[in-house]
Amino acid sequence: MDAKNKTYGDLDPALTYHIKSGSLAFTDDFTGALARVLGEDVGNYAILTGTVALNSNYAITWEDAHLLIKPLAVKVFADAQTKEYNQADPPLTFVSDPAVGTVLDNGHVISFTGALSRAQGETVGTYPINLNTLGNSNYSVDYTGANLTITLATGDTQILQDKVDLKVYPNPFTNHLYFELQWNKYANARIEIFNIQGTKLTNLFSGDFEA
Repeated sequence: MDAKNKTYGDLDPALTYHIKSGSLAFTDDFTGALARVLGEDVGNYAILTGTVALNSNYAITWEDAHLLIKPLAVKVFADAQTKEYNQADPPLTFVSDPAVGTVLDNGHVISFTGALSRAQGETVGTYPINLNTLGNSNYSVDYTGANLTITLATGDTQILQDKVDLKVYPNPFTNHLYFELQWNKYANARIEIFNIQGTKLTNLFSGDFEA
């Protein structure tokens, strides 16, 4: 019997055999067909003699062989997500190629178990979305990640402006200036210096503050 292989989802290849030693006399020939152990999941399945037969004038010795089912290559792409600060996470979704629901040649359907996850954290910022437990034992998954972005909550800009405690010293200053800034929420901020005529002198900071 000849060893065979296929990819998960494909139809079985033809199961074949050949004479390794000896020969058939006259017009004698085999009848029937090989079979294999049933199953469509990834793994090795023994090939069986099935109904193959030859007349009683021959002593046949079969060598074992198997059909190997290999994993199907599937690409998974996480969807980028966004939420506002202090809100619940949106569902972490994805698309795949082949797409979920695709019917394969053997009648099986593309599907997954498990779920994506994301890096922990609830402050304003960007958090990678990970494959986590999403998968299928019959697939070889090529994963492309995305990010969950947490933004400032709607209306936070005005609220934060009312809750800033900024101490500047010495006041007035000459060539050195010191800040003590207390912020009770996570926010994005910019600190700029202007002269008494209102002309901007420099941008000291632009970025995220943490409470």
